[in-house]
This record gives sequence, structure tokens and C-alpha cells, in this order.
Amino acid sequence: WKDYLNMPKSPIGKVALKGLGVGGKVLVQNLNPLEVLREYVSYRKTVLEQQTERERIAAKREVAVGLIESEREIILEYFAQRFTERKAALNGFFDVLHAAVQEKNDHAMDTALSGILGIVKDSPLKDFETFRQARSDNRVIEI
Repeated sequence: WKDYLNMPKSPIGKVALKGLGVGGKVLVQNLNPLEVLREYVSYRKTVLEQQTERERIAAKREVAVGLIESEREIILEYFAQRFTERKAALNGFFDVLHAAVQEKNDHAMDTALSGILGIVKDSPLKDFETFRQARSDNRVIEI
């Protein structure tokens, strides 16, 4: 009787376990089959719930990755167009500046420098939201 009271209890109901040697074998005493079945059903329910949760998380991840990839394409397209426009405008102003320096034309130099500073100060992201919305609506806009 003392041995029974000192035996470890298993998580499956009120089952007493008694160790048998070094091999890790156990003797199950007072096993209630109904309790074992309840525990097994509870275990399977938890497994299925966790599997469903993992599938839900994976589906959400796939949607999020798709949105990020979509946004990536929009951003790359926007910057390609926006910086092409800025490059052309800056090249034009630098051509004017170079010619003004050659001719020593202060008014043309001032105009070219003002244009260059205006482009540099202008944020390339100012029209991004409008661009993104127009692209999602399949509308063509000028940047």
C-alpha cells in the first residue's frame, strides 16, 4: 500500500505508474479505459484545432506576401517613372546652367539653379498615393 501512495501519477486520469528497472518500462495499475478514451479524444481535438490554426496562419501569410509583392511592383514602377522624369528635368537645367556659365549670363544661371533646387527639394513621394490608387483602379495618370 505504501508503494501505491508513493507512485507517480500520470496525466491520464488517476492512473498510478510503477517503474520497472532501468529500461524505462512502466506498469500501469488501476487503468480506467473510459478516462483513457476521453484523454485521447481531447488530444485528437487539440491536434485538429492546432492543425487548423496552422493552416489559417499559413493562408494569412500567403495573402500578406502577395500584397507585399504587389506593393513592391507598384513602388518600383512609380520610382522608375518618377526618377526618369526628374532625371530629364535635372539634365535640362544642368544644360541651361552650363550654357549660362559659358555665356556668363547671371539671369540664366539663377533660373537654372532655382529649377535644380526646386526639383531637389521636391519629394519624389508626394504623388505616390495618387499613383497607387490610379494604378489599382487601372487609370492612367501623368506624374
